[in-house]
Amino acid sequence: MKLLMVGLGSMGKYHMKKFSALGFELAGGVDTDPAMREEAKQTYGIPWAGEKISDFPGITDAVSLAVPDSMHRDCYIEADLLGKPMFLEKPLTRHLCDAEFLKNNLKSPCMVNFSKRNVGALFVLKNMLEEGSLGKIEKVEIEYCQNWLSHDSMGNWRENDSLLWRISPEFSAGGCFADLGAHMIETMIMLFGKIEFKKTLSMTTLPELIRKGRIQYSSSKEAKYHASLPSSPGQPIIPVDYLGLFDADGIPCTIRCTFISDIYNEATIIKVFGSKATAMIDTTKDRKNLFVTSTDGTVQAIGGVKALPTYEMFKDLVSGQTQLLPKDFPSLERAVEVQRILEEVLY
Repeated sequence: MKLLMVGLGSMGKYHMKKFSALGFELAGGVDTDPAMREEAKQTYGIPWAGEKISDFPGITDAVSLAVPDSMHRDCYIEADLLGKPMFLEKPLTRHLCDAEFLKNNLKSPCMVNFSKRNVGALFVLKNMLEEGSLGKIEKVEIEYCQNWLSHDSMGNWRENDSLLWRISPEFSAGGCFADLGAHMIETMIMLFGKIEFKKTLSMTTLPELIRKGRIQYSSSKEAKYHASLPSSPGQPIIPVDYLGLFDADGIPCTIRCTFISDIYNEATIIKVFGSKATAMIDTTKDRKNLFVTSTDGTVQAIGGVKALPTYEMFKDLVSGQTQLLPKDFPSLERAVEVQRILEEVLY
């Protein structure tokens, strides 16, 4: 199977690595940056690389897109003209109206890369919730933590385009909450069926960190990304640390997302408190097993459920072999549900 890759930056490179390992042949690459195009040709042996999707002269069986949030809508529409299955990044767009437009108008089969569902313990938890094994659920706490902004754990973000656009009001859909929170919202929908936004508990932006002296920011790319500037009217808020209260089908839930963790480089932590037991996922320790603590303090590690990575899901979609039920598929419809929550929080 052949794949056209749109966006050849860090995330595009990750897509190419994953799909190549699954047997896809890279048919071409698209990027506005000539250096990225040349690097992709040299590193991945891509036979063609151009600036526009419409310039692609070859044949492909699928399209994978990994571009900044602000480019999603237009790139997805242009790629749809190829009539091939599309692997889309989240969040779907920067605005709910654009997400709904895509849902109603894209004709090609689509899958959205909600990749944090690639955790076996998450599906163990889903099964236990459906079986009622934890008893009456009292509350849920979710954290998705990174620290590349505060500790440079992904390199010098001040000169890294692939990180800078994530904190730019011009390019990002909403900082850490759009980038990381979108995954956690999708996770809650998968576990509980629906989620509603109640209120923001705390939020920190990059300008606040700069004023407090926690972040020293001086970059030659500042003019391009306006990363140190506040959002303008019509643009989303760009938090770098966010904590909010949500309602998951009647259950109170807190979601924290951050780029400035003092503890973790990268971590997803989910705690579900029930009347019979408490369940916990901590991806820094174990991605396969769910740790369940009963009311008497006994701790049990429960595994046995394999999570199908989103990249493999897409391969099955392209080959026509997908067996996922609609409710378990990371679809355009699911992405629009997530977008609704993002818009309520960030605008």
